[in-house]
Amino acid sequence: MLTANPTKKGIGIEIWGDYNDLECLYDVMSVLSLSKSATNEADFERNERLLTIVPYEIRHAFQGERLKNKHIGNGHSCETLYYGFRTDWITILFTYSALRFNAAHTPTDAFIQGWLYLLKHQINNALYMYDELGAIAIEPLIEQGLNVSTKYVYLLHQNYVAKYLSMKSGKKRFRSIPLLLTDKVLEKEIINSIDECMILENCPISEIESTSENRYPERW
Repeated sequence: MLTANPTKKGIGIEIWGDYNDLECLYDVMSVLSLSKSATNEADFERNERLLTIVPYEIRHAFQGERLKNKHIGNGHSCETLYYGFRTDWITILFTYSALRFNAAHTPTDAFIQGWLYLLKHQINNALYMYDELGAIAIEPLIEQGLNVSTKYVYLLHQNYVAKYLSMKSGKKRFRSIPLLLTDKVLEKEIINSIDECMILENCPISEIESTSENRYPERW
C-alpha cells in the first residue's frame, strides 16, 4: 500500500509503495494531467508542466532509480521490495491541488478518486508526523488556497520552491509555508517579473523558464 513520511530534515515528503502502487499512482496522474475530455482544456494545459514534476520522480522510483527498501510483511518471511522518492512540501501541495482541480473538471471513476483520497491521506499523515502545529495550518492548502488555474502556476511554483529552499531548514521554515504560499505581494512581484520577461523575450509563457534555481541539498 502507498505510504508516506516526512524526510529526516523536514524538507519534504517521502512516498513509498511497491512496483504496482507507484505504477498505478503514475497512471492516475498521467490521466489527470493529459485529459482531453476536460470542460476547460486551457486549464489543463496550464497545469501540464507542473504535473510532470512528481510523475517524473515516480517513474524513476518504480524503475529502481530512486529509493529502495525491503519490507517483511505481517510477520512472514516473504520480502517485498518497496520503492520511494522524495519531493519538497511546496511541490507536493501544488501537485495535489492541480490533480484535484483537474479531477473536478473531467469525468473520473472510483479508481481515480480512490487514489486521490489515498494520496491526500498520506500527505496529511506526513505533515503531522513532522510537526503537528505546522500541519494544522498547512492542511487547508492541500485542496484550497492555491490558485492552480492561473497561467502562471508553474513559474509561481518554481519561485516558491526556490524561496522555500533558501530559508534555514527546520520547523520554523515548515511553519512558514502557509504565509509563503498566500503572500499576495510576493505573488504579484513574481507575476510582474514573468510578464516583463515575456515582453523582453517576445515569447509565450510556455517558453519561459524560472530564473530561480531550485537546489536540493544532499541531505533531505
